[in-house]
Amino acid sequence: MHRSLRTVSDMAVLTIGPAAGEARAVVKIATSDTAARSLERERLALGALLADARLGAWRDLLPRIAAH
Repeated sequence: MHRSLRTVSDMAVLTIGPAAGEARAVVKIATSDTAARSLERERLALGALLADARLGAWRDLLPRIAAH
């Protein structure tokens, strides 16, 4: 873990990566049912955007979900 980021929601946000390098990923952990629902909406929205071919190369700028 590189950093723990402050949030105003019920979400723990960590940046992770190799000890001798830069952060390579962000981990979000819901700490309440409300935060879990919010995180699921975010996952579904990102999935819809990534699947929309009309966005073309813009999709390359979107974050990728490694696991949920």
